[in-house]
Amino acid sequence: DFWVRKGGFSVGGEREAQQPAIFMTGLWYASQFLRDGATGTAREKWDYFEQFGDYYERRVNEHGGMIPTAEEWICFVPALSSWPNSEIYSGLITASKTAQLLGKKDKAQRWSAAAQKLQADFLAKAYDTQLGRFIPLAGKPGELFVDPKHPDIKNYNGPLRDTRVDAGMLQVARLEFFGEGQGIVAADDPRFLSTEKQIYEQISDGKHGIDRFGPNPDSPHQPGGEKNPWPQLMCWSAQLHTLRGDRAVAWQWLDKGILQSTVFSLEKNLWRLPEFWTPGGQPSPASIFPWSCGELVTSVIFLFTGLEFAPEGADIALSPWLPQGMNTAELSPLAFKNWELSLKIKRDGAAIKTELSAKHIKGDACAVLRVKTPQGIQTLSSGQTLSF
Repeated sequence: DFWVRKGGFSVGGEREAQQPAIFMTGLWYASQFLRDGATGTAREKWDYFEQFGDYYERRVNEHGGMIPTAEEWICFVPALSSWPNSEIYSGLITASKTAQLLGKKDKAQRWSAAAQKLQADFLAKAYDTQLGRFIPLAGKPGELFVDPKHPDIKNYNGPLRDTRVDAGMLQVARLEFFGEGQGIVAADDPRFLSTEKQIYEQISDGKHGIDRFGPNPDSPHQPGGEKNPWPQLMCWSAQLHTLRGDRAVAWQWLDKGILQSTVFSLEKNLWRLPEFWTPGGQPSPASIFPWSCGELVTSVIFLFTGLEFAPEGADIALSPWLPQGMNTAELSPLAFKNWELSLKIKRDGAAIKTELSAKHIKGDACAVLRVKTPQGIQTLSSGQTLSF
């Protein structure tokens, strides 16, 4: 409601302009689990998709690409902020997919064209070829912003360019986790891999914890960086490695970085995952943070199940996996459309064996679920168990 009333309100660029785009991407992702799928969500939320699809299209065309927006990560300066613009790109792609589903071809083409314009400008400005990484603020060198209403507030004023190593750049590719084409760059793009490598080398604590961003002594905004590990960042790393097919490395970021961290104890903190923790393992004031918890649960589910939505010829694809040293795992219940699924995964020598049971919870009890497994496409009826 805030964005409905105040969209486009601030000086020089929106503050957190990416938030409606995040919501659109989230709607699209969540719709894959719902009974009526993406089409039902598209119909129900079309007014929202249309409002902000048009809004972002207009802003992209006004600026010829990236939208000035204060990202509130390093500072509040309305710069060409990189990861928020990657989220806006994902929102435009989602809006275009939604319009295409509903047969609104003109909107679909316009929003897709705006996304491509944003992507081209992003790749031209947000990647520093000399440093070999994507940078958080992509303004021109030496360019400054002065807020006419708050010229004395340091966090609202200052450089429009910041080239420090920033773990927020993981977001620009991990958005691909929410669907093909959602990332403004691919997880295996050489420019992203170079960025990711520098993040792990320069702002990881050596214990699979990742700090928010590194130092920039030339900036008035947190020039010393921030050395607090954020669990969302370890989850993003796990998701990126899952996308690239390296599930063993993905598990290390979750297991060593969070579940069995030598810095932060989940058990001592009653299994409450905070927004971040200090180098000494003290949780942030937001001691139980839904964002952190959601990222961890999502990462574990996709890592262990190998879940894919709507593969050709099937409703769902599964390729279960277990990390070395783990012999059994059970994920239950998992809600998928109008089914309740249960997976029992076990190690059998060098092989992974799975039992998938399903219960139809709404609608036609005779319906079947088409499941793509490593052995091929199989069908499953309510109350049955499928072994593969």
